[in-house]
Amino acid sequence: MILSTAQLAFAAHFVAHLAWLGLAPANAADPVAHLGKRLQRGEVVLDASSPRAFLGQLLRELDVSPASQVLVFSKTSLQNSLISPATPRAIYFSEEVYVGWCQDGLVELIGIDPENGPQFYTLSVPSRPREIPELATSETCFNCHESSRTEDVRGMLVRSVYTDDAGQPILSEGSFLSGQQSPLRERWGGWYVTGTHGSDRHMGNVIARAAAT
Repeated sequence: MILSTAQLAFAAHFVAHLAWLGLAPANAADPVAHLGKRLQRGEVVLDASSPRAFLGQLLRELDVSPASQVLVFSKTSLQNSLISPATPRAIYFSEEVYVGWCQDGLVELIGIDPENGPQFYTLSVPSRPREIPELATSETCFNCHESSRTEDVRGMLVRSVYTDDAGQPILSEGSFLSGQQSPLRERWGGWYVTGTHGSDRHMGNVIARAAAT
């Protein structure tokens, strides 16, 4: 269920380099854009007392359940230097919003615009009370999120990779793009996984080593 929800792809064309907070389309109508405008108007003040408090209120404002959390320890994100098996990236999601959280980093956000599809943002974490977080778009996301893996339109994807003890993908051993029809044995590489799955095996919770040459 998690994979099929996170794998949703929205084939849409986007308006780039337009002004909203200097970067995003002025008419953006996704939940993240709406929250950003409320922050700028002072209608919402996110709790900056601690990173955990900030994240908790951000999830509430975006109507994203903390129970949706999944953890990724592979360096397959915008903030690779902050991700490792000891410091995984936490992902929270709903049908309309994705929230990616890295310790000591920016918040990665995707909001689904009903007409223009997914919009990609980063959000700074305030260092002092009543500081307004900075919301901006990042075209770096499109290296993966607008590529042949998403059929050259902006969208989401779930990758499964062999990951070493530092969180680095071992791409020489191949990787998998996960979808609803992917066999379990090709899923969850670089992810932490709980629960039972009978005699079937998956790639989660595993630290790999490159094959000797």
